[in-house]
Amino acid sequence: PTRALMGLEGAIHDFCAEHSPSGWRHEHGSAGYGQRQFVHTCIEARLNVLRMMAGTWNMCENLKWMVCAARGKLPGQAGSPGVMTFAVAPKSRPPQQHKWHHGVLGGYEPNDVYDAEVAMLSLFCANRAEFFSIERGQDFVCQLHKGEYDQLAGFLIKWSGA
Repeated sequence: PTRALMGLEGAIHDFCAEHSPSGWRHEHGSAGYGQRQFVHTCIEARLNVLRMMAGTWNMCENLKWMVCAARGKLPGQAGSPGVMTFAVAPKSRPPQQHKWHHGVLGGYEPNDVYDAEVAMLSLFCANRAEFFSIERGQDFVCQLHKGEYDQLAGFLIKWSGA
């Protein structure tokens, strides 16, 4: 089965390369480096990462992917709990003041996206204390707290005006 991989952009690339049988290495941002090569490397490593190859990315799509990961509903997770692995330990990302930038990932810097993922998981995983104790590369299974998730989803729907 595959595991969902989350973390900062460069750390995700490195983690996939470290765990890929082909050991493909790259220099992030180098000429010739492509998203399809990156995704292939992660697939070889049996890691599932969120990449929008078509369509538009937004935080709603990101949240949907995280909930599917937590429930074990991502491709390759069938028959296994929703195992997540982190290329950057959640405890290493202290809460911080975010400055939203228009035009970058819908107003988010890539590092802000991971911080938002950590914040959302800490809201709807009942085992949040365990979540903040895991190390880089350590597996984590979110025990989805339906009430907390429903509260977060309600807030996001209200906030978005949908």
